Amino acid sequence: QPPTQHPSVGASVVTSLEPLRGKIIKDKHIVQIAEELQQWQIVASNLGFGEMGIENIETNHRSPAGQRMAFLRKWIARDGNAATYEKLSEVLEKLGEQGAAERIRRIAGELPLWQLVAKKPWHGAEQYRGDGDQ
Repeated sequence: QPPTQHPSVGASVVTSLEPLRGKIIKDKHIVQIAEELQQWQIVASNLGFGEMGIENIETNHRSPAGQRMAFLRKWIARDGNAATYEKLSEVLEKLGEQGAAERIRRIAGELPLWQLVAKKPWHGAEQYRGDGDQ
């Protein structure tokens, strides 16, 4: 995919999933990623988890947050080096969860700063003029 350029920044950046290729999900990111998986059962199903495996997670973990984290840990343990940010982002995009997929890439540290700011403006930023006068 050719680089895209943000009009307010003179730098070109690649916005494909290429930077995520092969990057294994880190344990330190599991809590952040789990927050993005509100419909984790559908994600799990798309990653090859059967109904019994999903029910097992639901039975053994009462809270939704606990279920999401347990699913991620089981997926990582099962798939090893194939449990990547790229794979998870692809599944989320396939399910129409582009926002969650983008946040997964942000967690992985691969989105340029201007994309993060452009997608979700800082609260109150519209009131700040940047010249010291307010």
